[in-house]
Amino acid sequence: MANSSLKVNTGKNIMLHRTYTPNASLSSTVYLPPSQFKVGINNATPSVANTDLTFPVPIANGTVLDDGSTTFDSASTTDNTTTYKEGAGATDNTAQNLIDTFGSTNPIGFYIADLSVAGTNANLDQYTSCWIYIKDQTTLDKIVSIRMLIGHSIFDYYYTEVVNADLSIGWNLITTDGTLASWDRVNTGESGDLDYFRITITKSSASDTFAEGDLVYDLLRQWEASDTVKDFIVSSPTLDYVNNEATVRTTLSVLEANGYLINALGYFNKDTNVKMDSVDVFDSDSKSSTDIFTFVAVDRLR
Repeated sequence: MANSSLKVNTGKNIMLHRTYTPNASLSSTVYLPPSQFKVGINNATPSVANTDLTFPVPIANGTVLDDGSTTFDSASTTDNTTTYKEGAGATDNTAQNLIDTFGSTNPIGFYIADLSVAGTNANLDQYTSCWIYIKDQTTLDKIVSIRMLIGHSIFDYYYTEVVNADLSIGWNLITTDGTLASWDRVNTGESGDLDYFRITITKSSASDTFAEGDLVYDLLRQWEASDTVKDFIVSSPTLDYVNNEATVRTTLSVLEANGYLINALGYFNKDTNVKMDSVDVFDSDSKSSTDIFTFVAVDRLR
């Protein structure tokens, strides 16, 4: 049951155009009907001005750069086969404990010097994320910020940083809403493969330490915008001309959008410049490889 459902302004424009424009599909300004959907996380109360979900997540697997089974070159990670994050089709069921037992260095860094050994190198034009698990409040209180960076080396890289106020106990998605090319950059003019990956943690105090299981990293992945959309179920929508209703059915299989707390559904058309039709926001629900999500939305004209 949706907590809030809206036909957004661009969706109203689609209805107006297709209702009142002769040969609407042949006009110079094409407003195709909605035929695909996205799902998202952390979506706030929607507005008619929305043109996208707050954070659409990949439905398709995208590309796994590192599945979490690689021991970092910094030699301070160990396998964790109890606490790990599923998704992106990864089947290793292994993550890495980020360990700091010395308590003398701040910030601390964990890196993979060559992603092509772990999985594959990064692509500048794709969206990028990894997961960090924070065990408890004691661990969270030790963290000022977590930075994820990908680049040519420690001297030339793109990065995003999440501060303590935006972190929580449990799994945290480290990412931004733009492609890797849009991230902040430390630029020394290097070129070549984007094969260097690092997690840097700034601690509240240099004396703070992290034991096995306190901090856990998993699943460095990338995806394209096309990985975030999926077509409606065949034969959907169905039209009820008596009650003036259109019913749209969409589904996520056991292989899709796994690992996310999904709380939003958006409908979109396939114009060259894709237009959002409507948005539904609901209580977050965890999508795993044992779940099939089916969404049924009804538009009523009154």
